[in-house]
This record gives sequence, C-alpha cells and structure tokens, in this order.
Amino acid sequence: MWIKICGIRDELALRGAVVAGADAVGFNFVSGSPRCVTVEQARHLVALLPATVTPVGLFCNQPVEFVLATARACGLRLVQLHGDESVAEATLVAREFPLLRSFNWSDLGLAPLAPQLGELSATGVEPWGILVDGPRAGARTGGTGNRVDWPRLARDWGLAARPRLILAGGLNPANVAEAVSVVHPDGVDVASGVETAPGVKDPELMLRFCEAARAGRPVRV
Repeated sequence: MWIKICGIRDELALRGAVVAGADAVGFNFVSGSPRCVTVEQARHLVALLPATVTPVGLFCNQPVEFVLATARACGLRLVQLHGDESVAEATLVAREFPLLRSFNWSDLGLAPLAPQLGELSATGVEPWGILVDGPRAGARTGGTGNRVDWPRLARDWGLAARPRLILAGGLNPANVAEAVSVVHPDGVDVASGVETAPGVKDPELMLRFCEAARAGRPVRV
C-alpha cells in the first residue's frame, strides 16, 4: 500500500511522516492554501528526505513553466496536477516528471475521467496514477476532507488498464482501513485527516494512519 502524506510544511511534520512509514510526502505550492510552501522551504525539506521517500509537488492551475521550474529546483520526483490543466499542459509535465493527475469525484462518478485519459493517451504519455479526491469545495487546494463514494468508485473503476488508483478525500486513521477494504486502491493520500489544525500535522495521527492503511489488502504500486 503506497501512502502519501500531503501538505508537509516543516521539519517536525517531515520527520513524523518518515517515522510513520509514508512512501511519499506532498508539498503544496498553491497560494492561499494553509499548507502552501515556498520553493525555498520545499527545497530544504526535500534535501532532508531519505531516498526511500518520494517528494511530490501539488500544483493547481499554475503556469506549466512554473510547475516544471519548481519541480526541477526542489528535486521533486512526482508532480500532482490538481486543477483544470489542459491535456497539453499535463503532457508537457508528464514528459519530464511522473504525473499524478487529480480527479474530483461528483455525481457523475468516473464518467468524465475516461475521455480525459483517452486524450492523454493520444499524446503518447500515460499518467503515473490517478488521484480520486472528494467533491470539489471552493478552491482546489486539496485537504478539503470531502469523501468519495467508496462503493461506487470500487464498482466503476474496473478496467485493469487504467493507471494506479490513489484514493483521497476525507481519509483519517479511523476510516482508512475500511476505505482500503472497500475500494482496494493502489495507494492512499491524506492531508487534513492527520492534522490538529489546518496545516499542522500530528505525528501520532500520521503513525496511526499508516498502520491502519496497511491493515488493508496490499495491491500494486
């Protein structure tokens, strides 16, 4: 089970995520988010990571030049596009960095996702994974705490040819084991579910989250 803890802002949170056993940590570069970091902050924190933990950058509707320049400068190894970026923009990113493409759940379920994946595939690139997040609530900065319809997602995901499925949205130490057992995702992503306040990570909650997530059936990574 691949586990990403997103919204890391300081050394204390970084150490807590590493000790908890996270496979990846996310750095949020979206202005206005309580989890936003500067390029300088992220570069410093990435330098402290062990090689076994993947640094991920979260971006939302920002110029692709900024995304790529930031990813290079910080030493990111995975780029998460969390907004309404065009296929052309996503393709430019995916040609240089593994791409984690976010998709917000809605009453339409996965119906809007198939054409997006088709358009990406037509450009000759495939996303590293698809992060299915909860319903959009205002600004798309992640960490909203809104849940996905787990049974419907599990039923509709189906196609083995699809990229990795990373589940997000409203996950926390109390419900992640159930989410994993219902959806069987390839990984999970958490931000607000392991915080005591917006942007403030709790080491104990991160540890409990990782333990609970791995209590579910492991799948490909």
